[in-house]
Amino acid sequence: MSAAAERLRQEAETFDLQKAHADRWFTWRLRANYVTLALLLAMAGFFIWMIATAEHRSPTAVHWAMAALGSDILGFVITVVRSGIGPRSAPKLEPVTQPANRPPRRPGA
Repeated sequence: MSAAAERLRQEAETFDLQKAHADRWFTWRLRANYVTLALLLAMAGFFIWMIATAEHRSPTAVHWAMAALGSDILGFVITVVRSGIGPRSAPKLEPVTQPANRPPRRPGA
């Protein structure tokens, strides 16, 4: 009975570690997306200001500002989809307990 209790304790500890890792990963991704959003807003504000005051700038600078604004928005959407919303972005929590009659699985198998 002691060996079974120790095995269960170790499996519960392993699952808790995996859960904590998944929570930290989610928090990191969420913060990274907020930073990305803040940078996008700052850069978009600057480029919109450049476009709004186009009469004081050369046409080339205004065209580059418009191109940069479009590419920033596209880059933001791609970043958020790939890192925050994508299906492969979250680590999968799986049971760590094994039935008594089955050998333990190898990681990655």
